[in-house]
Formats: sequence, C-alpha cells, structure tokens
Amino acid sequence: MFARSMCTIVSAAIIGLTLALSPAAQGVADAQASYTIVDLGVSTPRAINRNGQVTGNRRFSPNHVADHAFRWNPASPNIFVDLGLPSGYKAGVGYGLNSQGDVAGNASSPSGPSIGNHAVLWPAVGALQFIGPTKNSDLTSASAINDSKDVVGGRAAGAFLSKIVNGNRSLYTIGPGAARAINTSGKILGYGNGSGYVWTPSGAPGVGTTSSLPSGYSAISLNDLGALAGERPYFVVAPWGPFDSVKPVVYFAGGPLGDGASWLDIPWPAAVEGYEWIWGGAHAINSSGVVVGASARVDPDGYDTYATWIWDAVNGTRNLDDLIPSGTGWTLFNLNGPPTTINDNGWIAGTGTLNGQKRGFVLIPN
Repeated sequence: MFARSMCTIVSAAIIGLTLALSPAAQGVADAQASYTIVDLGVSTPRAINRNGQVTGNRRFSPNHVADHAFRWNPASPNIFVDLGLPSGYKAGVGYGLNSQGDVAGNASSPSGPSIGNHAVLWPAVGALQFIGPTKNSDLTSASAINDSKDVVGGRAAGAFLSKIVNGNRSLYTIGPGAARAINTSGKILGYGNGSGYVWTPSGAPGVGTTSSLPSGYSAISLNDLGALAGERPYFVVAPWGPFDSVKPVVYFAGGPLGDGASWLDIPWPAAVEGYEWIWGGAHAINSSGVVVGASARVDPDGYDTYATWIWDAVNGTRNLDDLIPSGTGWTLFNLNGPPTTINDNGWIAGTGTLNGQKRGFVLIPN
C-alpha cells in the first residue's frame, strides 16, 4: 500500500526534485496525495526502469525535423540526454529500457529520401547499434530489452528476438506478428494473427515453446514472475446501441490465491453518476502485481471522459487523478499518449496534460 504523506510538485526541467508546496497547500497534500509529480516537460515517456530512469521521445531543438529518443535520470532531473541518430535518419524513439540504462527503440526517416524504420540499441556505454537488417525492404521495430540485453520486436517475418550468442548478436524469429515484452528469464509476450501468446525459451538460443492466450485476449505487459496485464473482449449495451469493446484484465501464473493459473477482470474505477464505463485496458504490471491502465466512459450527453488508474489486490482500482493534490493543473491522461507504465518500486510514467498542454510525468509514491 502506498503511504499517504506530503506531496511535492516538481518541474524536472527547471528546478529538480526539491521544491515543496506552499504551507497552505501542504494540508491538501497531507490529506489526499499519495504521489510526488515530476514534470518531464514536452516529452513522451514510454518506459521506466527500476532505477527510475525513463526513455521515450522528445523534441530537443527547433531545428530537428522530429523527436529524438532520450534517457532521463532522476539523479540529474534537469538533464534529458539526446541519444542521437544514425547518419541519414531523422527521428528516434526509445521503447524499452533495462536496469543498466540500455535503450531499445527505432530510428526512422519521416521526410526526405525513404530509409524506413529500423530497430536500434542505444547502450548505456558504447556506440549505437542496429538490431537486425537495415534495408528499406526489411523494416524492423524494437519494443523491449531485458537485463541480459536481449531485444525483442517485430519485422515482416514475425516477432523477433535479438540475442548475444558467442559474443555476436543473432536474430531469431520466434512467432507471428511482433513481440511486445521480454522478462528477465527470457519469456516473451507477443501478438500476431489476432491472438496473444507467450514464448518460453527452451534449449538452444532462439528455440522455445509457445502458449496462446485465450481467444480475443491481448496483453502488452509481462512481469518477471510471468504475470500479464492486458484486455479481453467486452460487450457493451450503451444508450445508442450495443457494441463490442474491451475491458482490463490481469493474469497471475499461480492464481491470485495460489490456486492455479487464472485471469481476473480488473474492476472499473469508482462509478460516477450518469456515466457508464465502456472501454478499458491494463497497460503495465510490476513484479508486485500492481497494474496501471486507462478507461473511458460516456455521459448521457455523449461526451467521452477518460481516466488513468492503478490497481492492486488490496486497494482495488483507483483513479490516479484522485491520488495527487487538487489544483495542480494536471490531468494524468492524454488521448494521444502511449500506454502508462510502472516500475518495480511503484514509480509510474506516462503522458498527461498540465494546464491543457501535453507533457510527460513521473509519479513517485510518498
């Protein structure tokens, strides 16, 4: 359970991690706030490691054609490290981040001569490396990296695993579609041909067994214990008519009570009078089984309202906007933002709006 104590609002790009609320605001924080907010400015966080480092994409210069991948460290909160690009590429995005600070992502050319989208590894120490082929006809996309520096992603041939074998990187196709996550034991979460699956290594490098998720189920997060977070089909009966939607689910390999493997529906956030929850998905799960995700509801007048939430077995589903002080100007959801993510220490990274402007954030439990 997260402790409830004084919350400090911080602008990482300006003043670091030490500016406290005014005495008048501290009482509100004492009563209501569970998190410190770190403002990551106009950036898009996509992954956070157990050390609190963040990667994603942001515009570093008005002269840049597009965003570059970055690495942010809470020990130096004023600094966003531009991870750079290969020659001829115009944009970069960091999607995966391991505990050593290695970043896996993509480099691409959004304008000018076509180069395409190619998987890249930005190591914490050393030079940028391509993952797999770099031909225009064989595009690649990296999504995650583990502490063994295994990189996973997708290409035309299917989900791939890039692994160091005998000192050299080798590329293996391990299933259809694309790989979304890899954990410390080398298990890989994938999605292809309309179905989710888990690939478990066995024997020689690149060899493994595949287990399919239930029909219609999809997951985008896999923790080190084999738990999954995602969504399942959900039939909604709305005032304007019925339709197919999805709702958030979590899978525990041992079952929530140690009674065997099982899937659990994650309850919707607290009900609001006149609203009906119609959509939701779980985005990430940490090794303690804490899940973050997002949901949408529609009021009687037909307007969509969204919520980013956190769920655990003790506290249930809680709206993150209710766990920060009121009056900050923050809304911890952005319709065009990527999935929210959480690390093993309970730090949460995502995109929201600050006084109407899209910005990245990190929430640190108090």
